[in-house]
Amino acid sequence: MDERLFEFWCEGGIRREDLIRWGKYIQRAKDEFVLYPIPRTAINASGGVIKQNPGY
Repeated sequence: MDERLFEFWCEGGIRREDLIRWGKYIQRAKDEFVLYPIPRTAINASGGVIKQNPGY
């Protein structure tokens, strides 16, 4: 895991997805937004079935 950190340190966004995939993001997160927001168009199109992720 740390080897990938050093290999892709200048590649933005890769580290976050890796930590989420390995279940380590919560342990190392510095913000409360673990999940991305769901687009408003998807929520509206679902007729209220899909709910927005917490924090958004």
